[in-house]
Amino acid sequence: MNLKEKLQNLPSVPGVYLMQDISGKIIYIGKATSLKKRVTSHFYPRAEQSMKNAIMLSQIAKIDYIVTKSETEALLLESKLIKRYQPRYNILWRDDKSYPHLILTLNEDFPRLLLVRKREGKEKNVRYFGPYTEVGQVRKTLRFLQRIFPLRLCKYSLTKDKSLPEKKVRSCLYYHIKQCSAPCLQEISQEKYQEIVNKVTLFLEGKHEELLNHLEKQMHQLAKGFAFEEAKKIRDTISTIKNMSERIDLREIKEADLMKKIKLTRGLSELKKILSLPKVPLHIEAFDVSNIFGNQAVGSLVVFEKGEPNKNLYRRYKIKAVPPNRRDDYAMIREILSRRYKRILEEREKLPDLILIDGGKGHLTTAVETLNSLHLPPPCHRFSGVSERGLRKLPVIALAKEKEEIYLPTEALAKAGLPTRNEPLTLPANSPALQLLQRIRDEAHRFALSYHKLLRKKEKFEK
Repeated sequence: MNLKEKLQNLPSVPGVYLMQDISGKIIYIGKATSLKKRVTSHFYPRAEQSMKNAIMLSQIAKIDYIVTKSETEALLLESKLIKRYQPRYNILWRDDKSYPHLILTLNEDFPRLLLVRKREGKEKNVRYFGPYTEVGQVRKTLRFLQRIFPLRLCKYSLTKDKSLPEKKVRSCLYYHIKQCSAPCLQEISQEKYQEIVNKVTLFLEGKHEELLNHLEKQMHQLAKGFAFEEAKKIRDTISTIKNMSERIDLREIKEADLMKKIKLTRGLSELKKILSLPKVPLHIEAFDVSNIFGNQAVGSLVVFEKGEPNKNLYRRYKIKAVPPNRRDDYAMIREILSRRYKRILEEREKLPDLILIDGGKGHLTTAVETLNSLHLPPPCHRFSGVSERGLRKLPVIALAKEKEEIYLPTEALAKAGLPTRNEPLTLPANSPALQLLQRIRDEAHRFALSYHKLLRKKEKFEK
């Protein structure tokens, strides 16, 4: 894929882009609210374009990108990547003295969480998080953490064997409103205080699931011991974290993680090109069926968003229309697609950018015919891909396991307005697009098989 094609296959979503020279070295990293608009704008001829930009553009041989959930996440990722790779043309980001960091003073017996403007790099046993791009967001995070994890804010020199006179701290507002655990009064042991520090660290590292699991175990243990008041406090903490409007993700960027994300977006862009899709398929839905001689027939739906599985959107289907003693993959495909997209149409939910069927030409034909037979209930047919004639513009393909061939709608279905292809599409084994489709197909198969095994186990138990 040349540079021009790469620009055409960028998605219109938030993210970070990485420009590389012919040797593969990253020379510029940028953020975008819309990757397509922002990256393309670099190549618009402008009278005021600086010499530096003109030279940089002449050196660009390749552009990769990473999709993010929001513009704020793109800002943070851009900052971290620039610090890591030091691209030649990101001059403004090289001096990080004006960008805020959070630090944990682990060199103290009772550590504090502080906001600093400059990273000194001289202190021992001090943990830095950041840099951040918006100091307001950092202060908001600090206030949030202080409410649920009461680390001390005072500058007193405390050790585990030394406290301060009670008179000095009785007027401390944070102590009175329970936003400080008061190690100065020996209200908390160093071991218990360290547990709070560990929780704050998990949060700032972006390990939110691990933190929530830890808190839930702690809550259940307290409830079993009839410490209901303490259990309620932890329950409230869990709820606060889950309902937080925006989390700051500070996980360390590892080379393997970065390359994985880039490979995913390469696969998505390649799919757009080879399948002639109207846009990068950021929302892909895949289906599979599982049965043994028709017994306990089931279907599965898995959803991948931006190349990653979204398990909250997975669905399992127990086949109803096919008799138990009959094995009919086509009838099962017809049933689960009908059930899925009838509901999507009725509830006016967002349609996928691409549908993937585990199977071959016959499975694909069945899928296309099923989709084309579905109609949006009156009175409107206003959203993309839907018309009075059904879901005829919804892109759908099939991936056969044996030879890993990709089947696209055939000439017999051209009247439905779909692209035609007489032979299946075969991609090289190292194709990012093929590897992404294989991963999605295999996940759909795994999910269907797991449900099939569960029902068989339940059936055996009931006998």
